[in-house]
Amino acid sequence: MAKELKYHKAADLFPLMVGDDFAALRKSIQKKGLQKPIEMLDGKVIDGRNRYRACRAEKKQAKTVKVNLNGLTPLEYVLVANLERRHLTASERAMVAARSVDMFKEQAKERQKAGQRKGGGDRRSAKAKTASGGKKPKAIEGNGKAVTEAGEALGVSGDTVRKAKKVQDEGARAIQKAVEQGDVSVNLAAKFVKTCPDKTRQAEIVKKGPDAVKAAVKPKGKASAGLSVPDWFLESLSLVDGTLDAIREEHGGMVAMFRSKAFKPRIKECAAVLKATTNELVSANKEAQAYAQKQK
Repeated sequence: MAKELKYHKAADLFPLMVGDDFAALRKSIQKKGLQKPIEMLDGKVIDGRNRYRACRAEKKQAKTVKVNLNGLTPLEYVLVANLERRHLTASERAMVAARSVDMFKEQAKERQKAGQRKGGGDRRSAKAKTASGGKKPKAIEGNGKAVTEAGEALGVSGDTVRKAKKVQDEGARAIQKAVEQGDVSVNLAAKFVKTCPDKTRQAEIVKKGPDAVKAAVKPKGKASAGLSVPDWFLESLSLVDGTLDAIREEHGGMVAMFRSKAFKPRIKECAAVLKATTNELVSANKEAQAYAQKQK
């Protein structure tokens, strides 16, 4: 078999296929052969890593072709190619965004140098698109910090990118993979690595499954005379916290979610439920704070 090809660093931003998805790709290539050539840039694979891996696994010839970026940067090209055909969760996109931060920094420096050489401003390609609607990412349209740019390009908030970055910097490979494969949300993973900083211990917990990760960050009840906190209550609080995390992750917050068109038909119903729930929670919070004060 021919010498194994290397991957372009931009291509490595996205996780490789695993499990059933990769098995299905192998089966397709086994039956039909390679339908789309492996795209190369500077002698490295910039698009088609999974097709290439499947070809090697099935001992099929992997046809390659030199790619024309059409004015895009390698980073822009990879984002366009992957976000248009891959259906990633917000957490998976956040992990990609976190990995792309350094490349956005490099890209910004290159633009700055180019602008200084030309005596002009920051010009960018008008051909880059985003995953949501085929428009060019705001990240590529305007100036901004690398984290914000990466988040906008991948359709997640800067805060979510920072959480993903924390998981990548402080998390064991096991928890990173759990997020990349959609088993654990990036919000839960960020809490997990903060609660459990030891990477060896992280790996042990992740091996037990997503429920074990949730249990590791679940609030622990403190025993007190005359008060027994039931497990179901703590579990309910954890679920509420997880729901709010999911809303922040998918919609950018509850306010943003309610402003979306999808919620307008039921906004009055939602408002009524929220009002009743808020009043109850405010009263409960006052009682809890008063009780906590007495225990000091």
